[in-house]
Amino acid sequence: WRIATAARRSAETTATRMEERERIARNLHDNLLQGVQALILSCNAILMRMPAGTADEKKLSDALDRADQMIEETRDEVMDLRGESTQLDLAGRLQQSIAALEPEAGAHVELKVTGCLDRLDQRVATEIFYVLQEAIGNGVRHAGAKTIRVVVATSEAGLHGKVIDDGCGIGRDESVG
Repeated sequence: WRIATAARRSAETTATRMEERERIARNLHDNLLQGVQALILSCNAILMRMPAGTADEKKLSDALDRADQMIEETRDEVMDLRGESTQLDLAGRLQQSIAALEPEAGAHVELKVTGCLDRLDQRVATEIFYVLQEAIGNGVRHAGAKTIRVVVATSEAGLHGKVIDDGCGIGRDESVG
């Protein structure tokens, strides 16, 4: 009787969690993704009326490319919420992010991955991706780095990630918080 009760409670908890995940995924899809898609369409209409080859036209085009990439990533997150993950592995996501960042940033970003990353839990890989992506962005935006090296390595001790750049760094008198 106790085992059956525990199993029933566990099944109810799992069903409740799945319903909540589905609700969140549906809201993200219906509200956020469709709203951003409408903004992209409006911006594309403006882009088509802009003179070709201007700096503003290039900036808007690049921004729209980034917005498309964000929609793709958010769709992947929604699919993951629904249990239908189509995301790339950590190395693939980092490569895509670097490829999108490099032309705009004017920095060369090198990625080195050693060890086996495919055993990482998808949620852990996603968090690591966001931390490394933020560190790369900080190197470009705040440090003015021209060369950034990203190293991700797995070993018996765990996973290690480093972002090394040739930027200006933080002065002794500057706060990091």
